[in-house]
Amino acid sequence: MKKSQMADPSASIKLPPTAHVPIARCRVQLLGRAAPSDTPDGLMAMQKPLNELYESYAPVESVLTAYTSGLVVRTPADDVNADELWFPIQDLMECGAMRAVNRDLPMTFAPLSSAEARAGRTPALFAFVFKRRDIPVSDCWAVECQSERAAMALMTACMLAHKNPPGWASAVDRPPSTITNKASLCRKSHFFISSL
Repeated sequence: MKKSQMADPSASIKLPPTAHVPIARCRVQLLGRAAPSDTPDGLMAMQKPLNELYESYAPVESVLTAYTSGLVVRTPADDVNADELWFPIQDLMECGAMRAVNRDLPMTFAPLSSAEARAGRTPALFAFVFKRRDIPVSDCWAVECQSERAAMALMTACMLAHKNPPGWASAVDRPPSTITNKASLCRKSHFFISSL
């Protein structure tokens, strides 16, 4: 089958029309947030903030959970007093799975599907841009993932959730806490996406 005729694998995945259903959960290194560039191209808009985050590199082990209704970042991961950052999926502007293709600043980031990124040996990243509700700007957030598979699962989960308005919730209606006790959080990533 020619590449142009290949079916979109996400087309066969059906999400429930219910808010707060977990799709993917990954242990990540949270790099933080920075302002995206003013450009309409998602990947180009993420280059500047990703470089800023690597200039002040201070990762925090965290857990990122993608729900039908949005993203929750629990940081630090194993702290009982951790913060849970809520990002409603309807405020998602861009997201991508990528990696740095060079180690020197300024770095260049390429999609994981590109030949440049496949040849790279830097950690896989998942970056996402959300509209803020308190002020009229956007934030670009980034996490280092344990694997390319985890970064791709997070990107796929966000894309599926964003295309599924019946699963959305109001911006203030948050999912339940991501961790009920420390023992429930293992060190591996979980991907709940399944083809129906």
